[in-house]
Amino acid sequence: MKLYYSETLSIESNDGYYLIQDHIGTFYTKAWDDYDYTIKFKLYYVESGKIQNFGFLRVLVNGLDDTSKYFP
Repeated sequence: MKLYYSETLSIESNDGYYLIQDHIGTFYTKAWDDYDYTIKFKLYYVESGKIQNFGFLRVLVNGLDDTSKYFP
């Protein structure tokens, strides 16, 4: 299983899971603030070119208030 992080809505055709911050593609200018934590992402799964939206996922990384900073 491969996990990808993207700051845009462009999801590549590589098979795996894609995390995209919840505000991307909406009229909101910043990510949802969950009691001073930024941990909410849209989760997509790609397999053989088919994209499936799983909805939202909250991911907390130990020691970080903003999980998106964990990804390169």
